[in-house]
Amino acid sequence: MKLNKIIVLSLFLVLICFIGAASATEDVNDTAIADSEIDEVSAVDIEQSVDDNEITEIQSSDESNKVLARGTPTTAKDWNTLRTKCEKTTDQYITLTGTSYPIGTYITFKNSATIVGSDVSYITGGSTSNTPFVNNNSALTLHFINVKFLNVNAKNLLELDGTVYLDNCTFDNVQTATGHNSVIYNTNNLMYLTGCNITNCHTGYGAVSNYNSGSTTSPVMYVDDCRFINNSASVEPGAINNCGILYVNNSEFDGNHANWWAGAIHTHTNAQTEIENTNFRRNTAGWNGGALFTYSKLKIKNCTFEDNNCTTNNGGGAIGAYNYGSGYNITIDSSRFNYNTNLCYAYTNISTTSVGRGGAISVLNGGYLTVYNSNFTGNYAKIGQAIAAATYNYENGTGGNPHIKICNNKFTDHTATGIDTVVITGNDYIFNNNVFINSYQNTIYTGTGNTYNSAALPGNLNSKLNLKTKLRATNTEILSDYQDHDVVYVNVSSDKDAEDDNVHGQSWDDAYGGLECFVMAINYLHNNGIIYIADGRYNEDYGYEYSIAHGNFTMIGQGPKTNIEKIITTVYGGSDQNSTHNFINLSFTGKDFGINANFINCTFLGSISISKGLTYHDPNHVVEYGYAQTYFMNFNNCVFKDVNTTNALVTLYKYGAVNFTNCIFENITADSIVYRNDINYFEEDGISFKNCTFTNCKYNGIADSLANFDDAVVIEDCTYDSEVALGTTEVNGHYYINATKLKVTAVGTSISIKSNENNVIVNLTDVNGNPVANAGIIYSIAGTNASATTGADGTFTLSNLKGIVNITVYYSGNESYLASNKSDNFIFKYNTAVSSAVNGDDILITLKDNENNPIANANVIYTVNGIDYNATTDENGTVTVSNLKGKFAFNVLYKGDTLHTASNASNTFIFKYGTKITAKKVTATYNVAKNLVITLKDENGIAIAGKKVTVKVGSIRKTLTTKDKGQVTLKVSNLLPKTYSATVTYAGDDTHIKSSVKVKVVVKKATLKVSAKAKKFKKSLKTKKYSIVLKNNVGKVLKKTKVTLKIKGKTFKAYTNSKGIATFKITKLTKKGKYNAYIKFAGSKYYNSLNKKVKITLK
Repeated sequence: MKLNKIIVLSLFLVLICFIGAASATEDVNDTAIADSEIDEVSAVDIEQSVDDNEITEIQSSDESNKVLARGTPTTAKDWNTLRTKCEKTTDQYITLTGTSYPIGTYITFKNSATIVGSDVSYITGGSTSNTPFVNNNSALTLHFINVKFLNVNAKNLLELDGTVYLDNCTFDNVQTATGHNSVIYNTNNLMYLTGCNITNCHTGYGAVSNYNSGSTTSPVMYVDDCRFINNSASVEPGAINNCGILYVNNSEFDGNHANWWAGAIHTHTNAQTEIENTNFRRNTAGWNGGALFTYSKLKIKNCTFEDNNCTTNNGGGAIGAYNYGSGYNITIDSSRFNYNTNLCYAYTNISTTSVGRGGAISVLNGGYLTVYNSNFTGNYAKIGQAIAAATYNYENGTGGNPHIKICNNKFTDHTATGIDTVVITGNDYIFNNNVFINSYQNTIYTGTGNTYNSAALPGNLNSKLNLKTKLRATNTEILSDYQDHDVVYVNVSSDKDAEDDNVHGQSWDDAYGGLECFVMAINYLHNNGIIYIADGRYNEDYGYEYSIAHGNFTMIGQGPKTNIEKIITTVYGGSDQNSTHNFINLSFTGKDFGINANFINCTFLGSISISKGLTYHDPNHVVEYGYAQTYFMNFNNCVFKDVNTTNALVTLYKYGAVNFTNCIFENITADSIVYRNDINYFEEDGISFKNCTFTNCKYNGIADSLANFDDAVVIEDCTYDSEVALGTTEVNGHYYINATKLKVTAVGTSISIKSNENNVIVNLTDVNGNPVANAGIIYSIAGTNASATTGADGTFTLSNLKGIVNITVYYSGNESYLASNKSDNFIFKYNTAVSSAVNGDDILITLKDNENNPIANANVIYTVNGIDYNATTDENGTVTVSNLKGKFAFNVLYKGDTLHTASNASNTFIFKYGTKITAKKVTATYNVAKNLVITLKDENGIAIAGKKVTVKVGSIRKTLTTKDKGQVTLKVSNLLPKTYSATVTYAGDDTHIKSSVKVKVVVKKATLKVSAKAKKFKKSLKTKKYSIVLKNNVGKVLKKTKVTLKIKGKTFKAYTNSKGIATFKITKLTKKGKYNAYIKFAGSKYYNSLNKKVKITLK
């Protein structure tokens, strides 16, 4: 019958969820190896084999160590605004409020900016000749949160130094230049990529580059929860180019391509890469390493490599390596390599030019490769279907044999005839505890615990024998539908006979029908295939049960009405004792399960046994053929009901372990739920019930054993409809256990968030107000998560918070406490300090927060002599006040704002006025009153009165006080006649600057006045007395001054008396007549010389 496609789709989604849990992070029992095989090489041996060349341990990026984004909240509606904000000198928290941001002039970061995108905003455009985002300052911390880059052209898109966080960002269809160019380029320091999607980008050297030309340790990059999809490089690699330290975790690389090396990640000389929990699918390289290539240290754990390929002889469909500048050192642990291929397989002979090596892994010459606890399935290369470790001469590569350690691995379905699954050149290897299943391996390497079987050995269930031959040992014809399938549909009610040539089981319409439909589907299914089963009763009337010994498969039914009867799963005689069977939405009526199995949402209506089948076989054969190991049966969300038996519901034989999680047991009457019927058991054998429910059940014990088995029994957190006790009870040789840990009913919790100064106090209490101590808390601030643990009082404190804080606190709960969460908003103001100081001729006001960050665009009020003025701080948080003079009080007030507290400062400043002294040149005549006039003014031309001015000129030194007009006068006419340079000095005071000036002062000699009249004498008079009067230029008589009188060739002298009269005594003048007499003053330092003629007559 046809089933509703919606139901099928829903069930398929359930399967995906289940299978996803067994992907890169947890492969359900996929790496299990028999204990007898592991005994030869202990865990310590493996560790020692790795330590010889251990990769440097790289710490995972701890969310609690992340720097929280901060800065002045702001927005940017377009590119120019974004660039302006990013180039400010104060930190900015920028929210993109526009839609499209076409790239303009490139941005050079000048602050620790945070850029936050939205659902509709994206950055686009650009040119491959420019780099839109550049940071050259290693001290900056940059955050990009939810930013989208769509359809961008750039030389490099982000070329960033410093500490950089890229959280939940999208890079789609970014085209860079084809040289050493990338979308994201970490030039130095730290970069964190978290939750990012990098898709459809084409670059020269990888979508992401971790590179600094001067160091292989300074650029460090963490990649967590990221997706690299369909990226390509014209050179190499497709996704990440690592020349430093790289840590990749929980990420996905799918469909990336490099024309040269490394479809996904290339680890260069002296670099180191650590990868965990990551999937590599469908990556390709034109040369070596379909997914990864390394010259250096590479550590891989719990990763999956699937369908990757390369096309070169040196190869490595998934991973390639050789020495170039440093030695490769690869460690691989607990990983899976499925269907990887080296496509270079032109010839059948060994060749260094035409035949590819290493379908999964290829290493060349003298480095180190360690592979353990890993699975290889269906890989292919012409040399080494799974692994090739070779020595060949190779250009630019060093020689030597590789150092190989391959332990505890499983190789499945490497079926190419004549091509070894593992090829190792040289004898420097450790090869222990490896299992080859359906994988060709003609070369037997020295080692212990290795198990080999040829692809053509009998007993292989993949061989195309007729189903009836297998079940009935008849010689009927080969079945028509001979192809194995990834998916098979089965419907017992279908009229499509499974043996019909035209029935292939590839849809519900073409589902296998008939009596043999069920077993045919199992036996013609690819490893890891899926069987969809329609409702019905599957029970062939052969007189015995279905016996299944297939590899990995999943069966999905429709629910309780999809009933499988009399099924047995056995490992004995099968191809792989480490297979895992998954059963989902099925109903079983009983029988035995002996292969690792997961039962999900299944119903059991009868008693079952675990590993019973092995007890029927020769114990020596069981050990010899490697079947002696624990087989795990996991029951999740299953129902066991309506069973009445005097024995156990589940009988557990040796080699079995059962785990029941969230299962329901109802209407069960039995001696016990699980009975362990052997006194000997392996270390991993055990019984576990967790969170199960028992309703209307009658039993002596949930678990029962022939021997005291309590150290291997876990019954915890279950729900009962009657009282149960802890511990073991022994009754007649049976050891019954009903509980090892009783369920605790979780109580509700409440979170309060309060602020105290600059701290947030988070308090977690139960519903009764009691503190919940030692609880793990996740809190989110500005979109960044971190963790904390409550103290004994149920609190923890977040300190030194600043700005607008949007905080959400999550408590996930545990068995004792229910989950709770709380969100709140707080504003924690930055303390501020405003100051004022002299800056040259100005006053500089500075406003900063308590972290010494300038506060820009803030209003401050400054007061000068009681008058208020408003001003706005610039980007440096400063205001310059100019043109202030004198002595005055200066006060500054910042009133604060939403994010800042108020602050003020007071000072007294003195800004002295400039002064100027002026005085005009003075020319004076001795004794004629004349003053030197001096004027003192300030720089504004205002007279300065009452100030002392010192004047030095000749013998005069006087200090004078300026009058109202700023003037002083000094009489200079009494100076000795000559030319002087007078110096005038003002010494300044509290409010005035000193000044001085020189001025020319000229004092000329005075001219005397002589009173002399004509006079007559009798010639007979023997001595004739002639008097004159000599006065200075101001009419004052001159005393004791020598004058001469010359007459008729004779000269007479005389001195003036106190009345200025000089009397000449003329002798020897006896002849009658008129004579000219000449009176002469020879001059002095004060007076000019003087000549005067008078008439003297003798009668």
